[in-house]
Amino acid sequence: MLVKEAIEILEEEPLEDNIIIAHWNKESIEHALDTTLSNDEWSHLCFEGSNSQEWSFIIEGLETILELKRSNK
Repeated sequence: MLVKEAIEILEEEPLEDNIIIAHWNKESIEHALDTTLSNDEWSHLCFEGSNSQEWSFIIEGLETILELKRSNK
């Protein structure tokens, strides 16, 4: 996703609402993978991560956190 696209999406959110954001830039991924990425490789990772990556495990993780929170009332 391009930064300008993210900004357009975020501009629609009320400023006082809470949201969950996952954000990685090229440098953070290079550091995490201990490698240097070409611009083409980075563009490819961005495309795949935004368009075809399965993210349901994130929802499952959030569900687990919620269940733990609710069980500790």
